[in-house]
Parts: sequence; C-alpha cells; structure tokens
Amino acid sequence: MTNAPPSEGTAPRTGATRRRNNLIVLVVLLAGLVLGMTLVVFGGDGDDDATADGPVLGGTQPVDDDVTAPGIEGEDDPRGVLPLDDVEFTVAGIEEYTGIVVPDDAEGFLTGRLDNDRQLDVTFLFPAEDEAEFLEASQLPEPVEGQRVVLHGSALWDLNPPGGVEIRGATDTFDDVRRAFELVEETPGVLRARIVITSA
Repeated sequence: MTNAPPSEGTAPRTGATRRRNNLIVLVVLLAGLVLGMTLVVFGGDGDDDATADGPVLGGTQPVDDDVTAPGIEGEDDPRGVLPLDDVEFTVAGIEEYTGIVVPDDAEGFLTGRLDNDRQLDVTFLFPAEDEAEFLEASQLPEPVEGQRVVLHGSALWDLNPPGGVEIRGATDTFDDVRRAFELVEETPGVLRARIVITSA
C-alpha cells in the first residue's frame, strides 16, 4: 500500500475550502450592497419630519440637528426653540407661520429645520418682475444691496453665490419670529429668496 503525496491528498479539500470562502465573501458583499441601496432609497432613520406632507412646490430638507450658525453656541444660544411641530410644512403653512407670501409663479420651494428647531431655512425661485409684489405682500422691508444678513451656508443654498452676483438683504420681525432674507439672482430674470427664520 502506497500513500499519496500530501499535496495530492489535500488538493480537493483546499479547492472546496477556497470556493466556500469565496462564496461567503460574495454573500457578505451582496448583503452590504442591498443594505446600502435600501438606505439610499428609503432613508436611514424614518424621521417623519424629513419629508413634508403635500408641499405645493417642494419639500422639507432633512438637516443635521447639530448644525449651528456661526457665533451661536450651546447654552449661550439666545434663540428660542421654534414650535415647528405645530407648523404644516406646505407653502400655505409656512406662509401662515412666517408671513412670507410665496409668489404664485415660484418654483423649487424647500424648507430645512436646523439646530434642534432653533432655526428654519426657506428658499424658492421666482421671477424678478414679481419682487415688488412679493415684498409688499410679505410686508418685508426693501432689501439693501450688498447687505449680508444670512451668515451661514445651508443645506438649501451655498453661502456665497457665483462671483459677480450681488446679494441684497434685510431683516424684520413677524409676530414671534425674526425674518432674515436675501435675494440673489439665480439666472437672468430669476431671483432666489434665501430666508432664515429664528425666534424674535
């Protein structure tokens, strides 16, 4: 009786083990891919506040609760919590709460809740020819050219528009909220309203 060399006797087992290990790695990778795709499509936390119920022109943008405007930190934060759980995140609901009257021709209406509901960002696009009507209907002051009143970037807009684009801004109060707004030319003849709502 002769014994086969060790390499010949173990070769089939090594090949089967390698195939089994490759299969396990493939299954783990596929499971990770499926999980990742599920989180991208359906969202990761199921927060009801992350989407609006029936906004006319857009939606509510989920924003990290830890985002804080520069110069406002922790317990020294002078801003109060906004009662956003009582606000309907539709155009009509935001208009009622903030006094901002969104022009009929507006597009791209979005809102974002920030900093544990101490701040609400609102943005939309509208024709430049509607500016005077928008300001009058919203009871907003005339924006001042070059006056920056929104001092932070947002999930809804970049802090600085492209070079050469002027920013006009102003602030006021409406009931219990402070309204800081800027108008920026998005494209020729189209303005972007950038509005930050905090407690008055």
